[in-house]
Amino acid sequence: MSEILLNPDAKPRLKDINKYVRPYAKERWYDIGIELEVGDDEGKLLDDIKKRNDRNDLDCFLEMITVWVRSGLTSVSWKTLLQCLRELELQEAVASLESKIQVSATQPPGTITEVVGNTMATQQEQDSQVDMQTNTSSTQTSRTLNTSVNVPLIPMCIEVTQMVPQIAVSNPPESVSASSAGYSSSMDCEAPSCEPIPTGYQLKLPEGHEIRDYQQELAEPGIRGENYIFVAPTGSGKTLVTAIIITEHLKKVQASGDIAKVVFLVHTKPLADQQCASLQSCVHGAQVECIVGDSIGTIKDALIQCEIVVCTTGKFLDELNRDMVRLALPSEAQADETKITLVIMDECHHARKSSLQAQLMFHYIRRKLEDPSAQLPQIVGLTASPGAGDNPNLDTTKTIDHLVNLCALLDASAGIVTVQQNVADLERFVRKPTLSREIVSNRGQSETFVCLIKEEMVKLERHTPLKTSFPKWSQKYETVACETKQPLELSNNPTFRDKISTLRLLVCYCQALNIYMDLRQEDAIKVLEDFKDLPDEDHNSTKHEQTLKIGLHTLTSHLKTLQPVENPLLQRAKECINEQFQNNTKSRGVFFVQKKRHAYAVCEWLQSLQYNFLKPIVITGQGGNGMTQADQHVAMENFRSGDSNILVATSVAEEGLDVPACNFVIRFQHVSNEIATAQTQGRARAEESEVITILSSDSSMNMKEIQNSERLELVNKIITNNWFPKGKILHEKLRTQQTLVMRQMNIKKLLRQQRLQSRSGDRERIKLRCRKCKTIACFGSDIYTAEGSSHHVVPGEEIKDKLVKKPHHKPGKLDESVIKTHKIYCKACDADWGIMCIWPVEGFEFPVLKCKSFVFQNGTTGSLFPVAQWSKAPFEPLPLDVWIAEHFPSPDSDTD
Repeated sequence: MSEILLNPDAKPRLKDINKYVRPYAKERWYDIGIELEVGDDEGKLLDDIKKRNDRNDLDCFLEMITVWVRSGLTSVSWKTLLQCLRELELQEAVASLESKIQVSATQPPGTITEVVGNTMATQQEQDSQVDMQTNTSSTQTSRTLNTSVNVPLIPMCIEVTQMVPQIAVSNPPESVSASSAGYSSSMDCEAPSCEPIPTGYQLKLPEGHEIRDYQQELAEPGIRGENYIFVAPTGSGKTLVTAIIITEHLKKVQASGDIAKVVFLVHTKPLADQQCASLQSCVHGAQVECIVGDSIGTIKDALIQCEIVVCTTGKFLDELNRDMVRLALPSEAQADETKITLVIMDECHHARKSSLQAQLMFHYIRRKLEDPSAQLPQIVGLTASPGAGDNPNLDTTKTIDHLVNLCALLDASAGIVTVQQNVADLERFVRKPTLSREIVSNRGQSETFVCLIKEEMVKLERHTPLKTSFPKWSQKYETVACETKQPLELSNNPTFRDKISTLRLLVCYCQALNIYMDLRQEDAIKVLEDFKDLPDEDHNSTKHEQTLKIGLHTLTSHLKTLQPVENPLLQRAKECINEQFQNNTKSRGVFFVQKKRHAYAVCEWLQSLQYNFLKPIVITGQGGNGMTQADQHVAMENFRSGDSNILVATSVAEEGLDVPACNFVIRFQHVSNEIATAQTQGRARAEESEVITILSSDSSMNMKEIQNSERLELVNKIITNNWFPKGKILHEKLRTQQTLVMRQMNIKKLLRQQRLQSRSGDRERIKLRCRKCKTIACFGSDIYTAEGSSHHVVPGEEIKDKLVKKPHHKPGKLDESVIKTHKIYCKACDADWGIMCIWPVEGFEFPVLKCKSFVFQNGTTGSLFPVAQWSKAPFEPLPLDVWIAEHFPSPDSDTD
């Protein structure tokens, strides 16, 4: 193997950065947002690095370099990168690059050297005139060099991994002797032989791994270029199946003389990073890029640079709606380097109703129906289970209809594929866990703790319009209480204040009881102590609110004096955990719970057991007051590395996260749908693993768990017993369903247009009030939409007096032309209103409002109502360009 050198003055490519620099990264680079503008130079790059030197963050550096190299906006060279690495004091990365950039002092001048970047050939070689003749035999290849033609420069980023087997030099110039060229005086000396250099795209498997028979079976329709959905259990290697399909697709398209572009759609950001890393290691010869919602780059740019782009469905749909990328091309359109030839849709069971995946495929189906000759990409979906649909009575016909609808949305003309010919091979590699369901008697309703809170709730209910017979600790009771409270809050009527405060306290008591029924007494008391929805100061409180605070404090103090009673559910969970670690001291598992507050309480309970072998850690979703993506990453890394051996998780860990094989899974008072059941079972794929469901005897989830098993069995029968339509029958059904879907979409579009027309005159009459304190933020006429995006901004100065700015925890590009800098909050109550952004080209800084942070008030009737998203707002904002034209008229415009 000859030495690989980097030209210090050459521009690096992303592939080289990933190969020679990224291995030394310590953190995930998607957690960092860095902004780079057109015209930035190397000095600016070094300044950015120095500002972040306290993080010692190589990934911060890689993020900037990635953008600069991809956009071609700078003259960054390998020499500059090396200087930046020194600024970061990353010695391993510095040593790695220095060994590649510096030519060895012992290397004879004139040696033919491998180059990544521009050529590093010596001056003698560049001046030499050579003639190359290639003779190929079955055992070796010989190349004869003649001085009559120039040696061509090795192209950028071409890695030569094979030494020239035999080199003969004839008539060398005086300046280059045979000895100075690194060879003996013989004209026909042989160099050491090496393995043949791999050419084109190739599937690269980890050492000791090979493609399994069932994986090849699942990949066959994709290799043939068919649209289909394949179903395989978690842990069976679905990503490798897609890598097989992608590799063969790249080869086939390349052989046809066209350019292959693959888009791999995933549901979450962590999953995007995981799949990107897998494809980078499996698909040799292709560049893979990961683009998610907060990435600086765009999918369009990535498609130009790379063969494979892994991205979230939301990010792709956003660029699709803004015409930045195209999922399908008209038949007469000229194909370009962004033409997508293959779409892989992970977790495709989400493609239903108005989901992001369904919205994305509407674009595809519309093009297909309007233009039968359209240039359409191949579509491949994958899932652990497609589910049985909205079918509570387990009707076989309705389940088949659900599966047909899913195939119609994905245009899966080859249907749904599972392993049928190599079932034994699948069962040999994918272990099925032992399933058990533990039904435990729950706490008694006559316990003192429960009775005291219930008595207080009965008293408070008399002061509210709340009417419900649901148990006071149930989720349904909490839902009804919140639904009763919402219209009172929106009415903005001060006479309802006491009722609203009472309902808020009732919700708190319900949550405390819910925690008590499932967990410990101290966890329930903590819920009461954390209640903050009443005014802190007495002079800001009504008399009734002061009475509520006194009652809460008195009840909490009384509850603290009670002797704790052991919870049977926790007792059984403790026994199960002990059994797992007694059988295997190196066990690790996932403990699933319903809600975030349950997750933290369970983790504290596990820590309180003081078992030396228990090392729990929590992971929850990002919504509300959940974990950040960085926190999730740290939790998962701790679990993978063994620093933690019990992952206490909400449903976020059921799918979308790379959870290693576990010895046990405990579902604690937690049962979802049949798809989640299948995915949860896939987490327990270690040898002799077990899935334990612990439920209280009065829980409605007992029947739901039984139904989930029956629904999974029904779906499996439909697919494996050939009950699902195939061939011409399936094609006709798909066509009919796709036509129906587009008719429904056209009706929705027409209704939306009518709604927009009816809203056009409402801008002046609508007020936006803070959802929390009802302060007037602005009028509908103050809101504009930025061109090419869905951002709703308020460019006027009045709103800035009503908000406060705080540094954004993750500043960066919101899209191609907008940079987020701060979070904005209501000055009166500190409610989150959205973000502050700058438009660098225009030089503007405007607040971008979050629709859910406000209630809308009808200026005529005075009624208040919430709006979940801007598309459903009661008015149609004008484009931001209108405001700009009014306030900053062009100097070239006509004047009177």
